[in-house]
Amino acid sequence: MRIRSAPVTLVSMAVSFAATAACCVLLSTVFAPGLPAQTTQPPYIAEMPSVDRVAKALQTANPDETAGRQMAAFWELQQMILNMAGPRQYRRGGLTADEQRVRQGYYTAYYKLSHQSSRQAWSVFSMLSSSPLFLNQLIHQVFPPGFAAEYAKVMGESRQQWAQLHQQNVQRARAQEKAQRQAAQQAGNKLWQQYQAQQQEAHMDPQTRELRRCVSSGRVMALCVGHGLMGSLMHNVNGILSSVVPRVVGKEVTGPQMAGVFAGSGWRLEFSEASVALSCQDMVPDSHAYTISFASNHAVLDIANVPRDVVLTVNGDMLIGSGPMAVQGRVSEGVHYGYDPVSGRPANIYQYLRVTRTCARPMLGKSTSLGVVGAEKNLLVGLFNNGDAGPPTPAGVRMNGIYAASTGFSVEFFPESAILGCGPDAARAYPYTVVADGRQAAVKVAAPHHPLTLFIKPGNRLDPGSGPYLVEGRRITGQDANGNYTFAPLNATCRLATLSPGPVPSAPLR
Repeated sequence: MRIRSAPVTLVSMAVSFAATAACCVLLSTVFAPGLPAQTTQPPYIAEMPSVDRVAKALQTANPDETAGRQMAAFWELQQMILNMAGPRQYRRGGLTADEQRVRQGYYTAYYKLSHQSSRQAWSVFSMLSSSPLFLNQLIHQVFPPGFAAEYAKVMGESRQQWAQLHQQNVQRARAQEKAQRQAAQQAGNKLWQQYQAQQQEAHMDPQTRELRRCVSSGRVMALCVGHGLMGSLMHNVNGILSSVVPRVVGKEVTGPQMAGVFAGSGWRLEFSEASVALSCQDMVPDSHAYTISFASNHAVLDIANVPRDVVLTVNGDMLIGSGPMAVQGRVSEGVHYGYDPVSGRPANIYQYLRVTRTCARPMLGKSTSLGVVGAEKNLLVGLFNNGDAGPPTPAGVRMNGIYAASTGFSVEFFPESAILGCGPDAARAYPYTVVADGRQAAVKVAAPHHPLTLFIKPGNRLDPGSGPYLVEGRRITGQDANGNYTFAPLNATCRLATLSPGPVPSAPLR
């Protein structure tokens, strides 16, 4: 039997139906000529060897080798059906009933063997399942003569089609990115036009008012916009994830959290909001939830772990444990070339083994590395702020969320700064540090004219003391010739009082 092929041209991703039809035409043309009347769809399915034929052809004198070779053969055969189906395989109902039936037969045979095979058989399978040489031998062994050459030709054309589709995807993604940037720019321009109008604060919508307050306080504009977008688009995502995998993703709350990278004695910790990527010895970084608490004026870091939590004391710039600790995690077992189990496409498959290591006593210091989280943040902020990423986030204990008092005074914490506010509009951002040295546990806000110390109290409260406090805020008045925003003073005085988690007060109270 002679198998012939015909070229297929995919016009664009926009005509996916045409691409599917063209793929079917290709396979029908390749495998139909010279065959007797067929009852399978597409016709090439009639050429696929039976399970029994494959099993007999792969028999050897060694039972383990036989099982491994048979598993590899059944796995490759069911993948061949996907490869020959081309882009059609990713459409709902894309495979025909005959393709599904034959592929399921191969997969069932593979599945049964996989639950009966020894470690030696699996070793044989691992060597052969991604071997082009084995696939070539299999085609010559169980398919009709001439099939190998035509199959190679079809797969070459299929690779060209995937390359075309990939290029079209890249072009579409670039077009979408351009459109999104233009839309974002238009949205930003519209937002800043609201500032230029100098509306009365009382009539502004809450989102605009919050953004205006953030920019006027002196924070980098890109950080203010990003915080607003994350609040509206990603609302409660962290809460959902932390409820699904509570020991892997921490729940972000108003209160203390960690930032930065710490390394030492074979350990590495990289913090991001309420989660930390932890590794020690040869383990790869894994996400763990963590909490910060204060005891005897010391900060204590508790990281969720098996068999016991990793508990560290924050001592200045150091994280210190009481002794060696057992940590459960993963180690890499290497990578092999295979097929992604989700998409079915060829890909590097990374393998890991879950282990428990006894790691040395943790004594970790601040690292100069930004880490993945810090580098990505600086890159994104710089892209949307003319290269200015704003002040760096200090490594160590930080604060998160809004604390407010009934007097109208408030403090809104961000990783790099704290906004002191009096009422909804008078606000100014300053750097801050968290001190927990055994003598006191406090947040110190470095306001040049009015430095402020907030003592950390039980019940997640902050005590700034008493008396009047002047917030030296600003308001936006317009833009200069270079497009930079101009400001005028907007000062307000509030009385200090104990602060608890809550929203920014709607008005200053005296």
